Amino acid sequence: MYRAHKSQKLKENRKIRKRYKKIKNVNNRMEAKIMSVRIKLRREGGKKKPFYKVVVIDSRKACNAKFIEQLGYYQPLSDPYVFKVNQEASLKWIEKGAQLSATVKDLFKKEGILKNR
Repeated sequence: MYRAHKSQKLKENRKIRKRYKKIKNVNNRMEAKIMSVRIKLRREGGKKKPFYKVVVIDSRKACNAKFIEQLGYYQPLSDPYVFKVNQEASLKWIEKGAQLSATVKDLFKKEGILKNR
C-alpha cells in the first residue's frame, strides 16, 4: 500500500511539472485560460507572532504546500507594517493569469502595485 501511494504522488508531481512546461510554451492568451495559480500569503512565525510570505502556488493546494516562487514578505505586527514584494515578478505572474487572494489584492492596492485594478 505504501509503494502505491508513493508512486501515485510521483505521477502527480510529473503531471504538474509537465503542465507548467506546457504553460511556458503557450502564448499569453492561452495561458490565462489554463493557469490555476494564485498569489497567496503563507503564514510563518511563531504563536501570536505571524509573519507571512507572499508566494505563487497552485490554487488546488493548501497555503503551506510547496510553492512555485516566493515574491516577498509581509510583517503585520511591526509598526508600521512591513510589506516588501518583487514588483516585476508579481506583475509578470499577474500578466500570465495568476489570481490574487483577497488579502494580497488589498496589500497590492495599498502599495500601488495594482493601479488600474
